[in-house]
Amino acid sequence: MEKNNKIIAFLLVLCIIPNLSKQFFNGKNNSLKVEKSSINISTVWDLTGVSIQINNLEPSKSWNKIASDNEWCFGNGTWNNPYIIENISINSLGLLNSIEIKNSNDFFIIRNSLLYNSSYNSIALLNTTNGRIIYNNLSGLGSRGITFDYSNNNTMIGNIVTNNGYGIYLSNSRTNTFIQNKIKFNNYHGIYSYLSDNNTFLLNNISYNGFGGLFINGGDYNNISYNTIKFNQENGIDLYSYFNPANFNFVMQNNVSYNQYSGMQITGHNNYILKNSVNFNLRIGILLLGDSQNIVENNTCNSNSESGLRVQSSSNNNLTMNYLANNKKWAIELIDTSENNTITQNVMVGSDIGFPFGSVSSMSSQSIDTTNLVNGKKVYYYTHEIGLNPNNFTNSGQTILVNCSGSNIVNAGGIGLYYSNNNSVYENDFSSRYYGIFIYESNYNNITNNSGYGNSRGIMVQDSLNNSLSNNSILESTEFGIYIIDSLYTKVTGNKLRGCGFGLDAEISIYSELASQEFDLTNTVNGGIFYYYKNRSNLGTDNFSNAGQIILLNCSYADIKGINASVTLYYSDYVTISYVNISLYFNYGIYLYESNYANITSVIVSNSSIGIYLRSSYFNKIVSSTIYNSTGTGAWEFFHSRTIGTGVLISSSMDNVIINNSIFLNIGYGLHIRNGDRTGVYDNNIIENKEGGIFIEYSNDIAISKNRIDENIGVGVTFRGSDLNNLRSNSIKNNHKSGVFLIASDDNQFFMNIFQSNTYGIYLTYSATNNLVYNNSFFENVIQDAYEEFLNTQWDDGLIGNSWTNYIGKDINDDGIGDSAYYFDRSVDNYPLWWDAPKFEILNPHIGDFFGIYSPEFSLNITEGTASSVKYSFNNETTSYSSSINGFVDQDRWDLFGSGEINILFSVNDSRGVAAETKRVSIIKDIESPNITILSPDAFQVFNSTPPHFILEIVDTYLFMLTYTVNNQTPASHNIITILDLYSKIYTCHINLDTQFWDGLPNGEIIIKFYANDTVGNREFKEITIIKNVTDTTEAPSDTSSASISAFPIFPVLGFMFIASIFYYYSKKVTTTKNNSISSFFL
Repeated sequence: MEKNNKIIAFLLVLCIIPNLSKQFFNGKNNSLKVEKSSINISTVWDLTGVSIQINNLEPSKSWNKIASDNEWCFGNGTWNNPYIIENISINSLGLLNSIEIKNSNDFFIIRNSLLYNSSYNSIALLNTTNGRIIYNNLSGLGSRGITFDYSNNNTMIGNIVTNNGYGIYLSNSRTNTFIQNKIKFNNYHGIYSYLSDNNTFLLNNISYNGFGGLFINGGDYNNISYNTIKFNQENGIDLYSYFNPANFNFVMQNNVSYNQYSGMQITGHNNYILKNSVNFNLRIGILLLGDSQNIVENNTCNSNSESGLRVQSSSNNNLTMNYLANNKKWAIELIDTSENNTITQNVMVGSDIGFPFGSVSSMSSQSIDTTNLVNGKKVYYYTHEIGLNPNNFTNSGQTILVNCSGSNIVNAGGIGLYYSNNNSVYENDFSSRYYGIFIYESNYNNITNNSGYGNSRGIMVQDSLNNSLSNNSILESTEFGIYIIDSLYTKVTGNKLRGCGFGLDAEISIYSELASQEFDLTNTVNGGIFYYYKNRSNLGTDNFSNAGQIILLNCSYADIKGINASVTLYYSDYVTISYVNISLYFNYGIYLYESNYANITSVIVSNSSIGIYLRSSYFNKIVSSTIYNSTGTGAWEFFHSRTIGTGVLISSSMDNVIINNSIFLNIGYGLHIRNGDRTGVYDNNIIENKEGGIFIEYSNDIAISKNRIDENIGVGVTFRGSDLNNLRSNSIKNNHKSGVFLIASDDNQFFMNIFQSNTYGIYLTYSATNNLVYNNSFFENVIQDAYEEFLNTQWDDGLIGNSWTNYIGKDINDDGIGDSAYYFDRSVDNYPLWWDAPKFEILNPHIGDFFGIYSPEFSLNITEGTASSVKYSFNNETTSYSSSINGFVDQDRWDLFGSGEINILFSVNDSRGVAAETKRVSIIKDIESPNITILSPDAFQVFNSTPPHFILEIVDTYLFMLTYTVNNQTPASHNIITILDLYSKIYTCHINLDTQFWDGLPNGEIIIKFYANDTVGNREFKEITIIKNVTDTTEAPSDTSSASISAFPIFPVLGFMFIASIFYYYSKKVTTTKNNSISSFFL
C-alpha cells in the first residue's frame, strides 16, 4: 500500500508541475529596476510606434494639450508642479525621434522611461529650457541618444545612454548639467559638444565608445570633473579649437585611462587641467597641441604608451607638480615650435624630459628648474653655456644642454645634448629612461665609459656628425642599445651590449650616411662579435664566427648559417639565412631593408619585438621557419601599435613568399602584410597570436592558401583597404573574434575555406564591396556564420554557394546544391551547398522476428534522397557488408552466429558518400531443437480403463507448440497443464488422454508420439509405448484431471506469464513454487 501511495503521489506531482511552470514562466515580474528608480510594471505605458511631439508654438502640440490628452503626462509646467512624463516605453520602430520637445520654457521632467530604436534621437530638445532628464534608458540604436540644440538650463541625471551613434550631442547650448550618466558603447563620441559653453559634466561614466569619450568642439567655460572616461577608441577628453575656440575650460579629477589615442588632447588656451589621473592610454597621457597658456597641475600620468605629457607647437603653458611614472617614451616631451613653457616641481620616474626635434631657439626658450626630479634626483637645464663641469650637475637625475660646448659631464644621469659640440660625457649612469643619452644636432662629442640599463634606446645619435662612442656598457634596452639616424662618421668602438643590439636607421638616413659609420670588431653583443660588413660579396661561415649580431650593407651572395644572432640586411641581395636560432632579445630578429632574393630557411626566431621584418624588399622567401613569442617591447618609433609584437612583418615589399612556417604566440599579429602586393602565404600554421592571425593592410593580389589560422585571440584574417586578394582552402577555426574581417576591401575571393567556431565566420563592413564568397564551409560560429553591413557581397558564383550551419533546406536530386536559397539577415546564398543524408525505413525483417539456419532476407524502403549503396553490420562489429536495398544477409557470416539475439545495423549512403543515420533491427536466431524428456509413465507400463497421465519436460528457449499422436491418431481434445520455470526455460507438461478416446483404443501396445516445435520450425519428437489391458485390475496412476487437446500455442501463455511475473515482482502477490516457477496455468 505504501508503494501504491508513492506512485499515486508521483503521478499527482507530474500533473501539477505543468500548471506551476506555466504560471511561473507566464507570470510577469512586478518591478523593473532602472538605475536607482523602480518602475512598477502595471504603470508602464507601452507607446510602441509613437513619437511624442511637443512644440509650444503649436497649440495642438503644446505641453498643456499633451498633458490634458494623455494619462502618461501630467503637471502644469511650473517649478513646483512641472510637467512629468514617466514610466513610458517607446520602441520607435525607426521613427525619427522618440520624444521631441521644441520651443519650450516650461519646467518638465522625463524620468524612468525606456526609449529605443529611433532613427535619429531618443530625445531631442530644440530651443528648450528647464528640463530634467532623469533615470531613463536611451538605447536609441539611431544617430543620437539625446540632442540639445540651442537648449539651455537643462539637467540630465542617472541615464543610461548606449548603442547610439553619438551618446549625447550638444549644439549651441549653455548651462546644462550632466551628472552620473552612463554613456557607453556608442559608435561615435560618447558626448559631443559643438559651440556650447558653461556646461557641467560631473561624475559620468563615458567608456567604450567608438570615437572619443568627451569631445568639446569649440566651447568655453565648461566644467569637466570627476568623470570616468576609459576604453574609448580615440581620445578620452578632447578640447578641440582649430576652427572654434575651446578655452577657459576646467578639467578636474577625472579618471582618463586605457583610451586608444591620448588621454586628453587640449588645443585651446587658458584651460585648467587639475588633479586628473591619466594612465595606460595607448598614445599620450596629456597632449597640449597648438595655442597656449594652459595650466597642467598636479595630474598623475603613468604608464602611457608614448609620453606622459606632450607639448607640441604650444607655448607659454605652465606644467607643475605633476607625477609622471613609467611612460614608455618621455615623461614630458616638448616638440616642434613649443616655446616659453614653465616646467616646475614635476616628479618623474622611469622617464624624463625630451626634445625629439625643434630649433635651438625653441629648445632654449623653456623654463625648467631643478625642482623637477627624475628618479628622485634633480633636472639640470643649461642653455648657451661653455665649459660646464661636474660641479654643475650635483645629484643629477637628468642633464639637458642646449647650445653648450666644452663641457665635462660626469655623474649627470640621463644626458641630452642639443646643438652642443665638443663635450665629453663619461661615467654617467643613464638607466631607466627612454633615451639614456640623446645627441641631436651635436658634433664632435666624446661619449665614453657610460652605462645604462632598461632604456628604450641606450644611446641615440641623430642629425649629428663625428661623434665617438666608446667603451659604453648597455644592458637590455627594449629597442636598441645604440641607434644612429641621419648622421655621419660616428666612430663606435669597444661597446658592450647585452639583451639588445646596434641599429642603423635606413628610413631617413641615406646610403652614404650608413656607409660612413665606423664599427670595429671590439664591439660585442651578448658576448659575441658585432659584424658590420660593407660592400662585400660571397661572405660565408668563416666571416661570422662567434657572431653576436650581423649587419650587412650592400653585400650580396652571403651565406649565414648556424649562428645565434640577429641579422640585418641593407641593400643586400641573394643572401641565404639558414639554421639560425635567434632566442635572445632583439628589436628585429631578422630585418631586411631594400634587400631582394633572400632565402630565409629553417630559422627559429623568438623573444624579439618583431620576429622577421621585410621593408621595401622584393622576391624573398621565408620557408620552414618558426617565429614565436614576439614581445612587442620596442619598435614604436615607426609604426602604429598594431605592428608591435608581429611574428612576420612585410611592409612596402612585394612578390615575397611565406611558406610552411609555424607562427604562434606572438603578442601582435602572426603575419602583417602592409603595402605588400603579390605576396604568397602557403601551408603555414598561424595560431594563438594575441592581436590576430593575419592582417592584410593596403595590399592587393595576395594569395593565402592551405594555412591553418586557428585559435588566435583576435581576428583570424583581417583585410583593410586591400583588394583582389584570394583566400583559398584555409582552416580558420576557433578565433576569438571573426574568422575573417573586411573593411574598405573590394573584389576579394574566398573559396574552399573552413570557418568553424569563430565569433563570426566572416564579417564584412559597409565599406567592403563586391567580394565573392563561395564553396566555403561554415560550422558552428558563435554569433553568426556570416554578416555583411552593405548587402553587396556575392555569396555564390552562380553555380555554387556555401555550406551553412543552420541551412534547413533539402537536396532531393542529390546534386549537392540545396533546392532552396539560404537567407541570413538580408543576404542570400542562392546555391547553398547541401547534401541530404538519405532517409529510409526497414521493411523486413521486423524486430523480434525468428530465423533458423538460413540467413534472413531484408528489404529497405528509401523515403527521401537517393541511395547509392547500402551497408550492414552485425552487433558492434566494425566489418560491414555492401548490398542493394533488398537482399539476404551474408550466409557465411550468419552461419558463424549461434542461437540468440542478433542486431543488424543498416546504413544507406548517397552518391557523395553522405550516410543516413544508422538504423538497427534486433532479430532472433534459433538453431536448437527442443529437448523432450518423458518423465512419466514408464515405457510398457500397463493401463486399464483409466486413461494414462503423461508428464513431459521440454527444454527450449523459444518453444512454440506441443502436439502428440496416439497410434498415429490425433485425439479430438486435450487438457494440458504446463508449468514453466522462468529461469531455466524448462516446461513441465501434464497431459491426460480423453476417457472416451481411451475407451476406443484396443488392448495391446499403444504408441504415443510427442512433438515440440519452436518459433523457427525446429522440431523434436519422443515416443513411448504403453500397454492397454482393460482386463487387468491393476490401476495405473492417474491425474484427476481429464480432457486434452492435440496442440497448444506456447506464446500466448508466455506473454501472460511475463505480465504475471512483472506483477509478481512488484506486488509479491503470485504464489510461487519452490524453484520460483509460476504455479499453475490451465489452458
